[in-house]
Amino acid sequence: MSQDASALGFASQYCNESVLQPSGLTGQPFAQWLAQLIEQRQIELILPSEGLVSALGPELGRFADRLPVGPDPQRLERFISKFELFDLFQRSADPALRQNLPPMLLLQQGDPLPDMLTGLTLPLFAKFDAVPSRALGALVQRYDTYQAALAGLPALLANYGRGLLQQYAVGQGVGVFFLRWNGQIQASLMHRRLHEVPHTGGVSSYRETWWDEALYQDALRRIEALDWWGVGMLEYRWNAADGRFQLMEFNARFWGSLHLALFADVDFPRLLVDVWSGQPVQAVRAKAGVRCRFTFPKDVEHLWSVCRDPALGLSRKASALAKFLALGLDPRLHSDLWFPGDQGLYWRALRSTPGKFLRRA
Repeated sequence: MSQDASALGFASQYCNESVLQPSGLTGQPFAQWLAQLIEQRQIELILPSEGLVSALGPELGRFADRLPVGPDPQRLERFISKFELFDLFQRSADPALRQNLPPMLLLQQGDPLPDMLTGLTLPLFAKFDAVPSRALGALVQRYDTYQAALAGLPALLANYGRGLLQQYAVGQGVGVFFLRWNGQIQASLMHRRLHEVPHTGGVSSYRETWWDEALYQDALRRIEALDWWGVGMLEYRWNAADGRFQLMEFNARFWGSLHLALFADVDFPRLLVDVWSGQPVQAVRAKAGVRCRFTFPKDVEHLWSVCRDPALGLSRKASALAKFLALGLDPRLHSDLWFPGDQGLYWRALRSTPGKFLRRA
């Protein structure tokens, strides 16, 4: 189900039927449409996304029996919110939960903004959650000066009501992935991002499974504190020089690098369905050293961001191009869309990539 008729999942060999979701529906009208769809198609299980939770809003509990999120679906709505998550950790009585958080400000409409946003270093990133009642999508806004932040934040807070402001976190993007059900960790995986889009930090285009025990224990403590049911991913920035790390966000849903988990023999979707339906599951941890990239278009976009960065020299750009080509010849490297029985998605993405760059040009 998607609002986009060209959604990649619609073309998957594992998609038996696709449904185009009406745009603009939220709250009760969307819940009524979804209820009719469930009845017509005899849908037993719904894998929630941020968009679905945002569109349903207070109607989320109506579908509790079909959501694999445990006995309290409102926990899903609460902790999809970055504001709620960091507010909880900052106010926690457990000092360990107050550690390893990035310098930030929690902002609410009407609160006075500090004149110079004391304690935060540039650049700054304002993060706002989707607001179901106003059909606003989630937003991340970068500010390179304090003046720009002070000028821009009031209007955003007027629309969103609340948000958070974080300073840039130095380090490599890493993630800790869990399936937790009824108080038990049933599956876990850690990865580190080898390429991001843009190259200065963003979504992952090339990554590998990896392990760091201190970081894993921090993530485990947080997932237990949330009493989380279902799948979730805690994203950090990790500094290889000293091993320190900072929590960036919690994704209460399946993640973009899910294929890496599948290639590392951790089938999170199947395990989630099994635990939700009461089937016995043997706990599994991903093996380290498995690498996977989203070649088209994301790793091409990574290369593009390197080549367009005026701060990088010619040798750095040439090295990035050589590495991109070498990765394409590495037989040990997996590709997100070159999945057994579903390689048509790879060729579809390859064909559409030149058009995307032409439109940008």
